[in-house]
Amino acid sequence: MALNKYQKALVTDLQSGDDKKVFSALDRFDKHASSDLVKPLLDLFKDSEGQTKDRCATMLRQLKISAAEEILMDSLRKKNYDSIKGDILSFLWNSGFQPGDRVCEIIEAGLSGDYMLGFEALTLIDTLDGPFEETDLIEAQLLAKEFLIKNQDDDRFDLVNSILGKLRQMDSRVAE
Repeated sequence: MALNKYQKALVTDLQSGDDKKVFSALDRFDKHASSDLVKPLLDLFKDSEGQTKDRCATMLRQLKISAAEEILMDSLRKKNYDSIKGDILSFLWNSGFQPGDRVCEIIEAGLSGDYMLGFEALTLIDTLDGPFEETDLIEAQLLAKEFLIKNQDDDRFDLVNSILGKLRQMDSRVAE
């Protein structure tokens, strides 16, 4: 992180545990926003509750920092964010990000948890415009097919079948 002094102070306040300082930092976030501040905001969301968590969620759903897409997508693969994968997928689609080159990662995350996590993955891929990478789509389809073969009695079966159908529709928008 290459934070300037204002951003360093903001991160310090976000991590302080003092509600007054945290809310002050959240008020200042937009003025000093950069991609370096997305992860500390995501960490605060993960580790907080109540009004602080709600405020962070609102901010993460409205990110206008283009580099935040990659930070959020990379967070999906990190074990310490497993408990908020559904939220991360929601932040991605609410912010209007288009990680169309990482469909397989989205599906992998969606299949790694409960019904709602799968639903968030479906919601995100449903908003993607493309074009898509052919190998990425094929890998995503294979993941969904494998899930369906191994989990015929799972309550997510119909949802994953819908995901697979959406992935097949996306084939028509493969990058040339």
